[in-house]
Amino acid sequence: MADIIVVDDETDVAFMIADYLQAKGYRIRTASGGAELREAIAAAKADLVVLDLNMPGENGFSLARWLREHHDTGILMLTGADSVFDKVAGLEVGADDYLAKPFSPVELEARIAAVLRRRRPKGSDNADALPRRAFRLRNLYVRRPREKPHRRRRRGHSADADGA
Repeated sequence: MADIIVVDDETDVAFMIADYLQAKGYRIRTASGGAELREAIAAAKADLVVLDLNMPGENGFSLARWLREHHDTGILMLTGADSVFDKVAGLEVGADDYLAKPFSPVELEARIAAVLRRRRPKGSDNADALPRRAFRLRNLYVRRPREKPHRRRRRGHSADADGA
C-alpha cells in the first residue's frame, strides 16, 4: 500500500486521519509543520502528502511549492480554507487535489486513491488493480455485467416478422 504523510498542526485531526487511513491499509506518518515534513520525507520517500494549508510558520502553499520542486509525490490539500481563491491557488502551486474541512473520511480516501491512481505510471504492475469492468465501493467489490452481444442482420433481410 502507499506511504502517506499527513501534515496538520492540529494533532487531533492528523491522528484521526492517520488512524482511519491505517485501518484502510495505508502506511502513515504524521508531521505538524514544514520542518517535520522535511525530516520525514528526507528519511523515506512518500507517495502522497495530505497537506493542511493554514499552519503557523510555513504555510501549505510554500510547502506544496517546495514538494513540487524537490520531490515526486502526490499532494492533496486538506484545509479549512474553502474559498475559490484558496482552491485555485492550491492547485496552481502544485496540489493534485483539494478537499475542504469539514470532510468525510470516505471522500478523503476516495480522493487519495484517485491521486495515487493518476500518478501511477502506465503499465506499472499493480496488485491492487481491479479487473476491467469492476469497481470497489468501500468493502464491496462490484463487477458490472458484460453487454449482451449484438446480432448482425444480413443484408437484404428485414427485421419485421411479415417480411416487409
